[in-house]
Amino acid sequence: MKHIDKSLNASEGNQVTDNYLNAICTSNSGCKTYDVKYNTFRWHKGIRFVKQMADVLVKNQQGYCCYCMRRLFGNGDVTVEHILPQSEVDSGYYQRISELQPSKIQLTSVFNSTTNPQYPPYPHIVAYNNLVASCNGMFPKLNNEEVEVSDKPHCCNNKRKEDKAFPIYYLANVDSLVRYSKEDGRIYEVQGTAYQQETRDLILSAKLNWETLKDIRFIWAKMRNTDINAIKSCTDESSRKMFIYRLLKGDEFNGVRVELSKKFEKEPYWKALMCYDWFHTYNWQ
Repeated sequence: MKHIDKSLNASEGNQVTDNYLNAICTSNSGCKTYDVKYNTFRWHKGIRFVKQMADVLVKNQQGYCCYCMRRLFGNGDVTVEHILPQSEVDSGYYQRISELQPSKIQLTSVFNSTTNPQYPPYPHIVAYNNLVASCNGMFPKLNNEEVEVSDKPHCCNNKRKEDKAFPIYYLANVDSLVRYSKEDGRIYEVQGTAYQQETRDLILSAKLNWETLKDIRFIWAKMRNTDINAIKSCTDESSRKMFIYRLLKGDEFNGVRVELSKKFEKEPYWKALMCYDWFHTYNWQ
């Protein structure tokens, strides 16, 4: 997981929100009121403010999903995640983070009920500080050695919904809070840290130990000393099969070796694997 510095691109993100608020403002005898709704943030008078915000978020995150570190390409794979959920559940749980404190964001219900509200703080459902870019959680599935299009998300934003997911990626020391196992690809919270339970909340809520995610991280751990160009040169099924089989040669779990070879030799799974090249340079321990 990677630290997300929200001070970067903040002016761009806040400008999107400013433009949206200006667009929906109602003025009566000098009194301004707002009816902030995520639906109108998606589309208002021909403007897709949420798409503009998504572009800023992806840029801010250097093109990676906030949860699973998948590359984001902006071709339908990006979703906008609300850290403090739209339903305003347990705001105090999140406001311990400096980016989410009341001076920067406020509950949208409070903002909407105020005449002539000043911003910042921004209403939370459209606030740059409360929004991050996530992948859509969609992966191919393998049935009888044939790959089909997945019919449901398996991780990240669409799986988390409104469960607790403390934004540990906002903390500069996030790499000391969470680790990935080179033995099986599992993500886990580091014991004894101040945010141990919060890290566990996020892992569980975003389903970051889903089987295929663990497989992907396990393979990247095995490939950590392999030249990245050699990895990306496996452009056909036979070369991928041989590459993975040799990569796992000598692994004590021979059944796993065969299973992963069958799975990732298929082009859709290989393409998904390549989206996680962040793990090639990860400091595996």
